[in-house]
Amino acid sequence: MSKKKTFLTPEERELFRHSVKINQPLQQDKRATQDKKLKKPLIAEPISKESEFRGEAALFLEKLSPNDWLTAQDYIHFARTGIPFRLLNKLKRGHLPIEARVDLHGLTGDEMLEKMNQFLQLCAQQKMRSILVVHGKGGSDPAKPPILKNVVNLWLRQRSEVLAFHSAKSKDGGTGALYVLLKLRK
Repeated sequence: MSKKKTFLTPEERELFRHSVKINQPLQQDKRATQDKKLKKPLIAEPISKESEFRGEAALFLEKLSPNDWLTAQDYIHFARTGIPFRLLNKLKRGHLPIEARVDLHGLTGDEMLEKMNQFLQLCAQQKMRSILVVHGKGGSDPAKPPILKNVVNLWLRQRSEVLAFHSAKSKDGGTGALYVLLKLRK
């Protein structure tokens, strides 16, 4: 297919030339303007050696830059390619029946990872497809990011049996829980 050529009439050409001729460059000083009130960047607190998050769980958190930390109110969504849109919508709306649930409150990072490994193995053995993972919204200090939520978010993305997950409806835990869609093993 060839492009359609547009031709300007002589009046249009003259109008264009006239408008270009009368334009003048803007006057500006050669200094860059700066905002006097610069916002301080959000910096996540580093994990201390005394922290309850050591070992494998701490490795997940080290991958996060300060801007990537999720807050207690942040919604989480993840889906692998090829998942049908209708199935994702059902997951997102909480319309898939929850076949199993796990509560991770009060666990350390490595305890949480061990419990999740066991839980996903059990779900696979029993051919469960839709589960609820309650990670919580973090501690009482809103200035600190929810560590379990961040670790669970990163860890689930790396699991091949996890097809998708989305923050739950408020009746099931809201942004402190996830609906998770699992791959069925044959």
